[in-house]
Amino acid sequence: MKLFFIFLSILSAVSLSANENNNAKIKAEKISDKIITKIMEFQKLLPEIKGQIISLPRAGTLGIKFSDNKISIHEGMKFVAKRKGINSEMTGNGILYLKYDRNKNITGKYLRSEVGKFDIGDTINTKWYKPIFAVGNFKDDTGQYRDFMRMLKNILKAKLNGSTEIKTLTTPKTELILEKIATMYSYEKEMKKLFGRGIDYVIFAKLTNKNNGFFIELSVLSTYTSQKITKVIIDIN
Repeated sequence: MKLFFIFLSILSAVSLSANENNNAKIKAEKISDKIITKIMEFQKLLPEIKGQIISLPRAGTLGIKFSDNKISIHEGMKFVAKRKGINSEMTGNGILYLKYDRNKNITGKYLRSEVGKFDIGDTINTKWYKPIFAVGNFKDDTGQYRDFMRMLKNILKAKLNGSTEIKTLTTPKTELILEKIATMYSYEKEMKKLFGRGIDYVIFAKLTNKNNGFFIELSVLSTYTSQKITKVIIDIN
């Protein structure tokens, strides 16, 4: 892998031939598969949290009681609410998220699109909800392989758009927001805009060169809090 990147740097001043470009694409394809595997692992590790809606105190807010009080929750985590219907089948698709109030108590909140979908007694569960991802900035910290990282990002986005295992959302507006985030040091406000448009997590990556080896540092950030939920290092040597 090291020789591969040295090879790319030698060719940086001239146009890549079709064969050389194909070699870079093959490498990016393999790395994108590793990234997808890590995202799927992240999804599986999200905790299953169950509870019940116990009150509807005011518009946009839900009183929640959890089945287990010893749980680890990050703000913005989403649930689907269901209730027993005909033949005792669970029906319903209202999506709510969690927020801490001023007293650090957990409350349920929901977006305007979910108005009218909840009732007292509804059961809620995180496993009924499939999180939505977006692909953010792919950065080259080595200063030599920007084009390669751009290629990797485009290949990853194409694969995710066709995936049945990982749910993504891409619109012209969300792409503009993500491009803006890539140029900002503080981007909490822009991330909240993505949350309001239905995106839960943004995938960021950067290429680093440490101890004569190349690595992809992959981070998944919550759009609600802008906090890093997980970080993994992918060895691509």
